[in-house]
Amino acid sequence: MKPEIEALMLAGGRGSRMGILTENAQKCLLLIEGRPMIGHIMEQLISAFGSVDLKVAISYKGEDVKGYIDRNKPPKVSVTYVPVPQGLDDYGAFKSAEGFIHGTFLAVPGDIIIEPQAYTQAMELLNTSNADVATTLSPHLDTADTHPVAKVKGLEVVEYLAKAPSQPDSDHLRDLMIFASNKKLFHYMRLYPNSEVYLGNVIQDIVNNHRSLYATSYESPWLHIAYPQDLLKPLPF
Repeated sequence: MKPEIEALMLAGGRGSRMGILTENAQKCLLLIEGRPMIGHIMEQLISAFGSVDLKVAISYKGEDVKGYIDRNKPPKVSVTYVPVPQGLDDYGAFKSAEGFIHGTFLAVPGDIIIEPQAYTQAMELLNTSNADVATTLSPHLDTADTHPVAKVKGLEVVEYLAKAPSQPDSDHLRDLMIFASNKKLFHYMRLYPNSEVYLGNVIQDIVNNHRSLYATSYESPWLHIAYPQDLLKPLPF
């Protein structure tokens, strides 16, 4: 039976803002309530879709990530590992993953823990709209202070700032970087080659030049692990 969803999880970042905690550990393996954060993410993906064809982009401490997932992945998760050269940001991870992605897919960060409906809403929006990319926005701006911000009109994103201002406008929403897309995303990555540091720059170009980014609003709390103190926060479900 074909898996219900194809997903790409980013699990290779250095996590430099975590300080000494990631000197000898991969950030996505740090414990939240006694369990590595990617364990929570896999569980929520299964809750959302039932079975998952999971591509995991690995780089820093990649063998540790493989070891954990191979020992702990749920039965209905098939896993393919995508090697990413160290030192690249999320753009490099997506570029490395292109040959592993076969069609419509869901992209999830390895440091955001959220309820399953955030995943299903993004996929449903992509499948029921004319969007090339469907992302997930939140009114909780402080949860991820470095993520891009956006403004929407209806479902369409009309402004997208990859480099978020220190003081966002009252109608800005935070991009969780949980999005659904298809192979068209990689076309845009080639179309805007000057954006090779950060995928958010490509998304900004898509909004400015094509108006083909739609968004769903996720109102519930969510957890972003960026700083050591975030490890002490409760799960959002």
